[in-house]
Amino acid sequence: MASILFGLVVTDARGKLGGHVFTKGRSGNTLRTKGIPTNPQTAAQQAIRAALGALSSAWRSLTEAQRASWNSAVESFMKTNVFGNSYAPSGKNLYVSLNQNLSNAGQTAIESAPEPAAVSAAGLSEFNINLGFMAMQLAWADTTTGQTVLVFVTPPMSAGKYFVKSQYRLLTTAVQSTASPLELWTAYVARFGTPVEGQKVYAKVIPINNTTGQAGVVETISAIVA
Repeated sequence: MASILFGLVVTDARGKLGGHVFTKGRSGNTLRTKGIPTNPQTAAQQAIRAALGALSSAWRSLTEAQRASWNSAVESFMKTNVFGNSYAPSGKNLYVSLNQNLSNAGQTAIESAPEPAAVSAAGLSEFNINLGFMAMQLAWADTTTGQTVLVFVTPPMSAGKYFVKSQYRLLTTAVQSTASPLELWTAYVARFGTPVEGQKVYAKVIPINNTTGQAGVVETISAIVA
């Protein structure tokens, strides 16, 4: 699915055109290829759907006052689409987004909208993989308290591969203030198997504020297996 920025001649579009479908949401206009939906029902997909379903159910269980707090807070949590245009999420989307971050970080869910808070970037500084020592260490420089780092990694891949956006998988979490350097070898091998010398692995970290659920700057780094 691709985002679209219309011009002066064509200002909007909806519905199907040839093999494509035009849609519009809070983040702007999008264009996707029309196709037959597939549903492989992987364990990871089912877990994500279950988590989102639980949050949607929890939203309906909130009091009117709690839902109102989320609906009135959206202007304080503006987002930016790929064209640099700002938009406000819905109250429900904000609730689900922040609480999903808190759930991934192992933190308690919040029922009322929080006040926005600063989230410090982890400051990735080093990523090393050593077959001989069976070690995979990820290090960052920032030691801000009250934040949890979500650590995503890719499977082992060829050293020449650079486009890996869809390959990241959440591997573990860590306390940002004390866990660097973080040893990932055991968890990585259990998930993807032992990498081969010369392969490349990418890592991505997202810091989460443990109180508000806000996500910080996404940072990526890669290492060649040695």
